Amino acid sequence: AEKLLKLLEILVYLSKSAETRSIVKGNYSKSFRSSDSGRINVVYNYIVDNFHSDIRIKDVAELANLTESSFCKYFKQRTSKPFSLFLNEIRIKHSCKLLIENNDSINQICQKSGFNNLSNFNKQFKKIIGKTPREYQNEHNHSLL
Repeated sequence: AEKLLKLLEILVYLSKSAETRSIVKGNYSKSFRSSDSGRINVVYNYIVDNFHSDIRIKDVAELANLTESSFCKYFKQRTSKPFSLFLNEIRIKHSCKLLIENNDSINQICQKSGFNNLSNFNKQFKKIIGKTPREYQNEHNHSLL
């Protein structure tokens, strides 16, 4: 009980602290309007549950009961992002967490984050975060020391 109380004290302190810094760039919260609760929520939940696997736009479009081209338009209207960018941002967000929290190799993290190609992973990571996975990992591991 004492440890739980101490944890709650720490969480309250952190929530009130003005000294914060983001560990990733961008906003990764749900980026669609709350009025779009049906179809877009099914799609979002599918992406969050399966981002580490091979997700084909054809399968997601079928899940939303749309053709591929209609789905692409629908998704971009609701999220202001193309589907591939949204999926890559989810995957990169997860890889950022893994880069900080465990000692897996960059290649292992690439695979666990849903990327099948290390070169593409590095390219997408740098595009979204602004630095390479190694630079990101070194920066955050160094700041923890």
